[in-house]
Amino acid sequence: MDLARSIRNHLTRLPLSAPLKIFLFGFPSWDAGRNDDAGFPAGGRTAEASVPAQGYAGMTPVLEAWALDAVRRHPDFSLDDLIQGSAFHKKQVINYFQYYRKEDFRTWKTRLKIGVVQQRLLDELTGISRIAADLGFYDRSNFNRQFKKLAGCTPRQWRETGGHPHLN
Repeated sequence: MDLARSIRNHLTRLPLSAPLKIFLFGFPSWDAGRNDDAGFPAGGRTAEASVPAQGYAGMTPVLEAWALDAVRRHPDFSLDDLIQGSAFHKKQVINYFQYYRKEDFRTWKTRLKIGVVQQRLLDELTGISRIAADLGFYDRSNFNRQFKKLAGCTPRQWRETGGHPHLN
């Protein structure tokens, strides 16, 4: 491994924000020659199913940075919006969810939205219903069910315990 590649590998592991990494290193390069240890099923893969040089993990900061920004502006964004905003090919994003995340797009988006709700519950005095509505949860019972499923407690318990419901 040459020195430049070694330096780049070390720098890309630093805990930098995704937009800063993109600015410094550009979007991940695509390497169709990766082994199947990158998350593909044992049957192999096709040319359109190529993965980033860092594996699917290289896509995570880019997709999550775009999605977290989108959740705050337009919480009901679609998979097509994510594909256009992230500059990845549709097949790559679909494979990312299917083989790497092992969850569908809607589940992933709901998890991100609940994460934003959790942070806002701790940072703001805004009512729970208002925060939920701001993030596209218009049915209170569905919101409470989704929140409890992912966080292990109700939104009120989350806020009252400062995000540590298991300590009470």
